[in-house]
Amino acid sequence: MPAKNFGTYEDFMEGLKLFDKESNGMMSLAELTQVLVAMAEKLDPRIVEEILRSTETKDDAEGMFNYDIFVKALLKGPFPNEST
Repeated sequence: MPAKNFGTYEDFMEGLKLFDKESNGMMSLAELTQVLVAMAEKLDPRIVEEILRSTETKDDAEGMFNYDIFVKALLKGPFPNEST
């Protein structure tokens, strides 16, 4: 069964850039969690935490992370419901 199309790299980047207040490719993990919960219907914050863990998204000393790296890791997978 083919994987669902969750969007392209460009789609994700375009959406996240709207929330990048300083236009520097960085945002806080708290902001990302808030955006994902607000945009995805009924997305539980615990699911967002799991996504962040599975993509190994880490914030820096100021609580910011590079969302380009997050999007690339997210699109790379793995996707638990995909058959191999």
